Amino acid sequence: MGDYIAQTLQNPIAAGRVLKRVMDGIRVLERYPQAGFSVSGRTGIDTDLRILVCGVYLAVYRVEGDTISVARVINGRQDYITELFGPDVVSDT
Repeated sequence: MGDYIAQTLQNPIAAGRVLKRVMDGIRVLERYPQAGFSVSGRTGIDTDLRILVCGVYLAVYRVEGDTISVARVINGRQDYITELFGPDVVSDT
């Protein structure tokens, strides 16, 4: 994500700001693993994924015991359901 912003968009300063905001958000999960919202609770889709809003980005993660696994970071302007589960799931929900 940072490389894309820095290289493709030619904006390393913005890349640093975005990475800091996302990493600061993810650090909150160390103390409050349930801080993000449940994807299942919001959509009815059977999944253990949670989402933490980090500015305009969404950190998609799951809690597995004492471990928090960040699966992906998605631009919040995108349809996160389609990004995570594909277009077929959207029509089913």
